[in-house]
Amino acid sequence: MQKKEMFSNLSFGGKLQTIRCECGQKILVIPDVKEMGHAIESHAEKHREKERIPDKGNSTFERIQDSLIEQLLDLASLEGEREKSNLILR
Repeated sequence: MQKKEMFSNLSFGGKLQTIRCECGQKILVIPDVKEMGHAIESHAEKHREKERIPDKGNSTFERIQDSLIEQLLDLASLEGEREKSNLILR
């Protein structure tokens, strides 16, 4: 999935933000890190359960989890840059 596609549904400025799984499911970004981690793991677990071969299920879980975490970190980085530029403009 292209980074441009990942962020096409994100909005800043106090609006709700989401990350998107390769299956198309949107996951709401919340500020509680522990709960956000739980939401990502829970979604990745659904993908693992769909696989019949345990090793494939584990690799699918890791791939989905890594992708969602990467999007979340990219989003946090973008938000940090946006806040930094707002401070400079003031």
